[in-house]
Amino acid sequence: MFQRECEERLELDPRLEERTALDGTTYYYAPWEVSFLRGPRYYESCKGGILAETMGLGKTVICITLILTTRGYLPCTPAQYDRVTVRPKVATLVETAISAINRHSAPWRSFFEKHEEITGEHMGNCINLMQKNLPSYEVPVEPIRWNRNTSTPSPKRLTLTATTLVVVPRNLLSQWKLELEKHTTGILNILIMDDNRVVLPPAETLATFDLVIFSRPRFEYEDRDGADRIGRRMSRYPVKCNCPYIGATRTRDCVCITSDDLYVSPLKALHFLRIIIDEGHGMAAENTRIASVASKLVEASHRWVVSGTPAKDLVGVEMDLIGPTSHSGTPIPVDDTNSEYGSGSGSGSGNNDAESLRRHTLLNQRKTFNAKDERHGAVRSIGLLASNFLNIRPWCSGDDERAADWTDHFFRHEMLRPRTRTFSGFAKCLRRTLESIVIRTQPSDVERDIELPPLSHEIIRLEPSFYDKLTVNAFIFVLTANAITSERTDIDYIFHKSSGKARTQLLNNLRASAFYWTGFSASDMEAAIKQSQHYIEKQDKLCSKEDEELLKHCMNQAKVMVDSRGWRALTQSHEVGLFVENWPGETKRFWSFDKPKISPMLCGATQLIQAQNHVNGQAHAPDPTEGLAGAGIRALSILHPQSVDGKLPVLVKAGIPSSSIAINQVGNRREIRAKTSAVKHPGPPQQRESSTVDVTSEGVEEVELPPDSALRKTNIVGTTSAKLSYLLSRIEEFYQDEKVLVFYDSDNTAYYIAQALEVLHIDYLIYAKSLTPALKSEYVVRFNQNPEHRVLLMDINQAAYGLNFPSASRVFFINPVNRPHIEAQALKRAHRIGQTRKVHAETLILKGTIEERIFERARTMSRMEHKNAKELEDDGGVRDIIQTAQPLRVGEPNGVARVAFIQKAQPLFARAGWVKWKMAALENSKSNGKTKTHKSSGKRRADDVDDRGSRKKRSKSKGTK
Repeated sequence: MFQRECEERLELDPRLEERTALDGTTYYYAPWEVSFLRGPRYYESCKGGILAETMGLGKTVICITLILTTRGYLPCTPAQYDRVTVRPKVATLVETAISAINRHSAPWRSFFEKHEEITGEHMGNCINLMQKNLPSYEVPVEPIRWNRNTSTPSPKRLTLTATTLVVVPRNLLSQWKLELEKHTTGILNILIMDDNRVVLPPAETLATFDLVIFSRPRFEYEDRDGADRIGRRMSRYPVKCNCPYIGATRTRDCVCITSDDLYVSPLKALHFLRIIIDEGHGMAAENTRIASVASKLVEASHRWVVSGTPAKDLVGVEMDLIGPTSHSGTPIPVDDTNSEYGSGSGSGSGNNDAESLRRHTLLNQRKTFNAKDERHGAVRSIGLLASNFLNIRPWCSGDDERAADWTDHFFRHEMLRPRTRTFSGFAKCLRRTLESIVIRTQPSDVERDIELPPLSHEIIRLEPSFYDKLTVNAFIFVLTANAITSERTDIDYIFHKSSGKARTQLLNNLRASAFYWTGFSASDMEAAIKQSQHYIEKQDKLCSKEDEELLKHCMNQAKVMVDSRGWRALTQSHEVGLFVENWPGETKRFWSFDKPKISPMLCGATQLIQAQNHVNGQAHAPDPTEGLAGAGIRALSILHPQSVDGKLPVLVKAGIPSSSIAINQVGNRREIRAKTSAVKHPGPPQQRESSTVDVTSEGVEEVELPPDSALRKTNIVGTTSAKLSYLLSRIEEFYQDEKVLVFYDSDNTAYYIAQALEVLHIDYLIYAKSLTPALKSEYVVRFNQNPEHRVLLMDINQAAYGLNFPSASRVFFINPVNRPHIEAQALKRAHRIGQTRKVHAETLILKGTIEERIFERARTMSRMEHKNAKELEDDGGVRDIIQTAQPLRVGEPNGVARVAFIQKAQPLFARAGWVKWKMAALENSKSNGKTKTHKSSGKRRADDVDDRGSRKKRSKSKGTK
């Protein structure tokens, strides 16, 4: 990067191809124009470009190193504005020296600092003189056509400064701060602009900083340049005032805009050394605010885009080599001719023959040209970056020359008359352009010089639990009933072209249900069964015998679900179920979601938290279970049916219950915790019901249950979700020594995991898409630096923005991602420079389900098939899997057959550290109480909402109105 900024050289026009004639002379051929030139045509080489290093290889540190290397170096005056200054009299020696220093852009600040460091002499007078005589130049006004209303603006004067501008996403701002503190403490003079309410300093002050870091929203806020407080801008021509008069006077009550009312951005007055856009792949988008500010307000000698994926989600081939393995550790077999995934575990060495062969195969796949895809994909992103932001000739306009259209020259076009675009392949012009703007280390060089800790990625196939099977069968019944009762025709059919919105939401819910689902209501399922039975009894039905038998089979499985008392309680309360053995005393029937005699007892997570609070708060009492029965009655009151005025239609399409296509079933009543308010102590969440004892008192801290207490035998043995049980077992196994990163794709999933972690008193953070950028940035710092935060739950869609989590060495994908570039981005959040442990990643899949079949299909899809499917369900193979799915066989619904066991039973009451957990929760509660008046843009805590059932009813009634 430093070499490219310093070089003064000319490059051959990338549109020209050098050829040799029969007589040995050299000529130049332009394929698009079909023209031949005797001599070459040159342009000035690019003095910026795209830093496209692979994710996790230290792009931020590279940029900081570049800034340190060129600290104090002034940019040169552009040649077209370099004018010889004629002095009215002979200059003094000091003036001549200052002029020479400025003319040659000498790093005088660095020189004076080094001189003072060596000799101890402070050159204060010289520094003051240099600061008063900063180099500048004038940009003359472009001539315009005159008329009587024309006003000529004065020439614009720009001051040269050694300042570097860096624009970063707000959630990465803290990461930049940490890296700067780690590597440059006391060296750089830094200004950070993140708040729109903070005014940008004047140009004279900005010029004194070595580095100015803008968050992206704050940088875009400078787009108000030339506008007043309410967004008005002045016309190019004088406008007559038509404001009303004041009373009977001839004085106008003028509110016309004047030049004094306009905001003038200080950025316009400076010529910066460079501008760096971190995660700058978005600069390829046209007509964005950030691109407008960067091109119109910022003048810089060097322009850099920093992105591991500058070419529209096209990751490096080394990322394709990071593939999953099976549960046994053997590589998943992959068809080398079209697979998007690699195989085996990537450790960063890459020296074995198998990996070299796979890399060669994947590289050949990259070279396969597809006109339909390439003309709108990666190449378009590169072309727009070159023309819109990097301002590289000939792709941007210059003096007396229009910008060349990169579409004409990056591709081969073989139709001459008339000259049309055929997109027959890539042209040599594309390679030459990439070589001139992209900086990226070869994977082989990285593997030789940098040894990252090993990375393993396993596929864990789990046997579905009883309740998992009920959910799978419910969705299969819904899809089957819809297909058969609608007779696969008209808009009632969920796969009809006009049913896109309902189909998308149904399939999104289907994908989320692979973890856990309580969205179906008993009344909805009963209505769907009734409609299916009515269709079967019809005399004029148009369905085959096979379809009829399949529908009957699905109905029988659905009836098993509807007849399950435990399922009804879970779906009515929207709780994740936990199984508890040895419940104390005779209070079991007041807490059980199922029949009281069935063991182990089924109970909702929220109810168990309430029971924990009740018993823990009375741990000092002779009988901690006193009042537990009454607490159970109150806790289970949500299971009692409530009257509702007005209901949504039970079936919205043939065989499709309304609850199956509702958005965010759980989120309407209870939203995931995000800790959005100011928190003094980053501890666990506040509980819904406070304990009956003041746990902040000194006497309570040492309270434990007696060794012979029956409450010590009350243990959590499992859950209703196979994935949740496995995840809790793994977190409990590792969280004391390693930090855990869990990727989810549904807010409901995050909520259920959060509830279970609260029961086990494991502190966590949720990095949700609804968080403010400031909180996202704060969470990154807290998770990496605070040893108390052991688990981070992250929305998979938030994992592709340069986030740095080297503190996490255990990574879990709750559901298979099925999109290779997203999965690669997520893995590199933890497997990157700074990681000191081996990184273990696991993807959880339910055996024998639609999820497993879709995963198998996704990993055999070619790159083009992935790109052509906007949603994965748009792929024909995936759609066939969904349409032909068969219900699972459900076992005995009683006893241990219902339980997805966790590896080690966990005590429920008076767990180790419960007082510390409760104290932190109360402190958070107090902090949140102080900030209640502030508007929160994040999700609410998982345990802050009471009366969830009534809220659901009210929302439905409102929707009906």
